[in-house]
Amino acid sequence: MSDQRAQQPQQPPQGYAPQGYQPQQSSQEAAHPQQGFAPGAFPAPPATGVRHWAWQLLYWMPIPLVSLIIVPLVLMGLRGGAVRNGGVDEANSRAALNWSLSWLLSVLVTAALHFGMLFALTNGGSVSGSSPQGIVLAITGTLLALAFFGGGILTIINLIRGWMAAARGEVARPWLAIPFLRAARPAGAPSAVA
Repeated sequence: MSDQRAQQPQQPPQGYAPQGYQPQQSSQEAAHPQQGFAPGAFPAPPATGVRHWAWQLLYWMPIPLVSLIIVPLVLMGLRGGAVRNGGVDEANSRAALNWSLSWLLSVLVTAALHFGMLFALTNGGSVSGSSPQGIVLAITGTLLALAFFGGGILTIINLIRGWMAAARGEVARPWLAIPFLRAARPAGAPSAVA
């Protein structure tokens, strides 16, 4: 009995063609090959800029302040591909980069203000908390903390809003972003400078 099973050819599982099977094509199929996508292959969805907002998750790296520099650099590196894709991808890339640069600028300006005042008012000495110099330094320190932590909270809000808008194929408009990068004007559009 076991000899009979060993001599029988192995059958493929149900629903699969036997090994070496070649389907026959009609003359019309051979003359006009089927157009479209290969079975199981679909076109990639259009780029909408989700990745530009997702990269802003790097702001929560465990290394303080380094992410304020890394994220804009990463977004600048991704910008070339977004410009080639155009449309919503380019607009969301521009919006995400504008927000990143805005937050970086606000922290740099308030840090320069705070530490500039610190060095100017102390003259190598110390400052009492109740003196006018101490009050000025407390105000600039508060502004620095507000720029850093307030910008972090706004980044979370802008990241969620931007990610959701990009996933819907829409352009995100981040709150309080300075428009460092502007959309290119169409050819033939009048310029603002006369």
